[in-house]
Amino acid sequence: MGNGQCWVLIHSASHAGCFIAPVPTPFEGRDEALPPSLGKVDAEREVYVSDSSINVLVGWFAYHQRAGSRIDSDAAAIQRFAVGVA
Repeated sequence: MGNGQCWVLIHSASHAGCFIAPVPTPFEGRDEALPPSLGKVDAEREVYVSDSSINVLVGWFAYHQRAGSRIDSDAAAIQRFAVGVA
């Protein structure tokens, strides 16, 4: 993950996996930023759709993170964190 790349993991109610979305806003190259093993790009929604569990994804991102991580159910707190890191 390059500088300025922040992601939020969203547990999906519509399928067994998760969505991986760039925050605070989609950035150029987001559709090629993560390895295909994490998920498939949904260009319309600007997210990756992953079949992996939230625990697997948190582990992957924790291993690859550079600037820190935040776990929170408050979307505004996650947005503030992403802006602060970027």
